[in-house]
Amino acid sequence: MFFKNWQIAILIVLGIHIFASSQAFGASDMKERLSKFRTKDNCALYEFEQVFYQHHFDEVYIAKGGIGAISKNVYVENQKERNVVRLGTLKYVSKEGSNKQLIFISGTKILSPEEAKVSRNLIVIAFLPTHIAFYLENEDREGRYLRR
Repeated sequence: MFFKNWQIAILIVLGIHIFASSQAFGASDMKERLSKFRTKDNCALYEFEQVFYQHHFDEVYIAKGGIGAISKNVYVENQKERNVVRLGTLKYVSKEGSNKQLIFISGTKILSPEEAKVSRNLIVIAFLPTHIAFYLENEDREGRYLRR
């Protein structure tokens, strides 16, 4: 046999560590990027937008009836021609779905980028032509809904 028991054990532990590190990389990376956005002055929003738009959101969720649940009171509509966010009973309709758009939410309020820099427990939503991505800071959770 090529390996002894201790060599197999080391390989197994190393493999588990690599797998666990790759799984945890995405969300913690997003938390770090959000922290940099809050502390940088020049070009911070542009840099954060670029990272968020290019980030690969592994977890794909299935919208029910065209509505994607992000948190208990934040929903997105993935079958509309325009970007739509529902905050409880409020409905925010903005740019056409073919345009990229980044939205910051805190509680039941949509924030400007300046307000987002000083707020905590943000929900960040990125509308892209092919999908709608989101990140929940307080849960360190991310995902996406495919557009139809």
